[in-house]
Amino acid sequence: MFFSRIFYKSILSFVIILIIFMSLSCSNSNTNSNPTGPGILQPEPSEWIWQNPLPQGHHLRGVSFIDANIGIAVGYYGTIIKTIDGGTNWVSQKSNIKSHLQGVNFFNANIGTAVGTGGIILRTNDGGVTWTGQNGNTSNSLQGVWFTDAKTGTIVGRNGTILRTTDGGENWLNQSSGTNNWLFGVNFIDAYNGMAVGRYGTILHTIDGGKTWVNQTSGTSRALYGVSCIDAFNCIVVGEFGIILRPTDGGTTWESQVSGITIALLGVSFFD
Repeated sequence: MFFSRIFYKSILSFVIILIIFMSLSCSNSNTNSNPTGPGILQPEPSEWIWQNPLPQGHHLRGVSFIDANIGIAVGYYGTIIKTIDGGTNWVSQKSNIKSHLQGVNFFNANIGTAVGTGGIILRTNDGGVTWTGQNGNTSNSLQGVWFTDAKTGTIVGRNGTILRTTDGGENWLNQSSGTNNWLFGVNFIDAYNGMAVGRYGTILHTIDGGKTWVNQTSGTSRALYGVSCIDAFNCIVVGEFGIILRPTDGGTTWESQVSGITIALLGVSFFD
């Protein structure tokens, strides 16, 4: 009798375990398998929605303001965000790329260009509602961009890359920078006079729209990331370790200013 009870309990335990196993198998099968066939719609993959911070949380690398209210910022993973209230609120825009965007410039409220890794160039003619890719004939990382009008623009990047367009980006022509150093920032005060800055204290100056670039004495070997000019005598260059430089004689030589900080300054912009 004792052994019969043990045998009965063993059989009962086995049956219970078997039922549980079969139930789990059926449940997994129903969960992971979707019916297929004509007229049967398949579910779309789930999308993750950014919760905090809003509207996104990727690193931002470039910003351009058209006026006191309207601005665009770009960053990692194709991030583009726009404000129309001076930065109080930002709204995400679709770039349809996953590359890192490093720089952006808007000529007016509608026309803008963004650049990034892998030679990415994006153009918008509707204030960022839609962005269209352009061909710069390079795979080098592009870091900075500046347009003096709707058609004329310059891009700088890795290995001394300088690209120039006079037709709104339909065609980009390579210019000789005279350096293999990374170039991070570029700024033009008109169609002919411009400056580009980069690694190892590089400052380049052109007075002919980029046909020729002349190296200037910066007085530093630190990386320079941003440049903003009102005219040839009123420029600011910023870079590593809080570096701020100003020209002493129209840009031939530069003098250091005290920023009071030691962290990198990645960009600078003067409105007037």
